[in-house]
Amino acid sequence: MKIQEAFEQNLKFISSSALDAGVMERQFVNSGRHAFITAGTVNLPSGKIRVGDPLAYMSSGRFSPRPDRDVAPGEYPVELSVVKSVVAGLRICTARIKFKPTKAEKYELVRPADGTEAAKLADGAMTGFPVDAGMMAFISEEGFEDYVSFIDKWHKDNPGGNHYDDYFQAVLAESYEQNPEYQREGGDFAAWTVPGTENRMVMAASGFGDGFYQCYWGIDNSGEICELAAPMINADILDKADEDYLKIWDEPEYLCIATEHVINGEPIGYICREEPSEKFPDTGWRIYGRDENDSYWNDPSNFKITDIHGIAEDYPDMAPLLKSPVGAAYFCVDDGKFIPDKGE
Repeated sequence: MKIQEAFEQNLKFISSSALDAGVMERQFVNSGRHAFITAGTVNLPSGKIRVGDPLAYMSSGRFSPRPDRDVAPGEYPVELSVVKSVVAGLRICTARIKFKPTKAEKYELVRPADGTEAAKLADGAMTGFPVDAGMMAFISEEGFEDYVSFIDKWHKDNPGGNHYDDYFQAVLAESYEQNPEYQREGGDFAAWTVPGTENRMVMAASGFGDGFYQCYWGIDNSGEICELAAPMINADILDKADEDYLKIWDEPEYLCIATEHVINGEPIGYICREEPSEKFPDTGWRIYGRDENDSYWNDPSNFKITDIHGIAEDYPDMAPLLKSPVGAAYFCVDDGKFIPDKGE
């Protein structure tokens, strides 16, 4: 599965109005490529919550819905599930506020309180929240109001400034220094308090980035709300993509040299395995297109270094051959099958 296919499957996942409890349970584990951490806490003086993009929309007081149910006032941990994918890199999959330590047995779509919805449709209020700066956040209703005031004042004090580049970039960088194992360089999450208040926000990178995400109430076996979850990536999709990727090639040397024709999607004509170069993580495979000749091959600019996975994904019969020893060579025929070159 290519990363684009994984992305398209995930779009269907985040567009759904239903959330399977098993998907969530498989995310919040510490094993293999999966991990989850407590990124910080949010304090909810009145039990009212806001969720939205803290850098693009929440900062201006827009498109940051408040769920139509309140929870008991208090201070609650925000947990993030993280997957370390070989295909997609390190990604935050879900952010959730845990109100109780109990397990969610089912999930219910969150409806926005009147007047806080991202948009109104002909058949009612739109659920969910938009992201345009690659981040989402949880904060209290009181903190939301204070945050809008803080950003407004910050811009008045810093005319022409950018509140991400000139303020929050440093906040996220500091978070990375404290927790480099669970985020990409530069920072993927942070717990932050609105200056001059006690209102805390937890912000996190939103899965694959910009999009439209839903929130769900997690309901435990006693019928009570135990969490508020914002799922952004179905980690099962990335697990399958990683599995497919590693079936093709699972060694640290993963590059090959191919002609530009092949890289541009034209058919393969011939593959052979040479002694790997020591200048890059080379598998030793050389991939040639059809209808090429010595004149074409004698021009070094017609060859590029590329990932062996990307080519082999388009040629399923190629993958089983990649463990062939140095000196192996194959012709590729019209149906994508590979025939050994016996030197005849």
